[in-house]
Amino acid sequence: MMAPISDHASGINTGEKTVAGFLLDKAENDMCSLYAIVDSARDEEAFTYFLADNIAYRSLFEGKMDVKHFGVSGFLVECQKDSILFDWLTTKAWGGSCSVFFITKASFEEVFKHLQKFNRVYLEDNDVVYFRYYDPRVLRVYLPTCNPKEIRMFYGDIQSFFMESENPEILTEFKRHAGLWSDELAISNHAIALHN
Repeated sequence: MMAPISDHASGINTGEKTVAGFLLDKAENDMCSLYAIVDSARDEEAFTYFLADNIAYRSLFEGKMDVKHFGVSGFLVECQKDSILFDWLTTKAWGGSCSVFFITKASFEEVFKHLQKFNRVYLEDNDVVYFRYYDPRVLRVYLPTCNPKEIRMFYGDIQSFFMESENPEILTEFKRHAGLWSDELAISNHAIALHN
């Protein structure tokens, strides 16, 4: 059985906020840290920003996969207002399906360990495949199919995921509402300004 879903798609929140402004406000309002998972296979330019910026980042494949997959892994990165990586992800890279963002009260290390659990999934025939959940095109399809137990397991301490929709002028939020008996997902779309 699927988790109840509240879809606010018909009531898109309009505003003149940029992607960065929207995400930073969400993190501040919820007293959370803001992180991103960058899909290095979608845009190799990300490596330039990892090296040039003074932010924490780690490959989610670290210690779990062989070295040949390092260049196509998802990278957990901290997002800071003055970070050149964060600026690039929310402007030039936005619309290129190369990252998802999320807010949490958990530490970088706690989130890193949690997300590493989802790099591989088992199919019904016991085949093992890579789960590219850090691609917004994948996560947008996966999250609405989750039942309450799957929501709780996948989210862990994460409160909300944010990503571009098919239309990059719309930012989609998947917010977990943890209940006493069941978790549910609230999906809302927010119009954003693509330029400062």
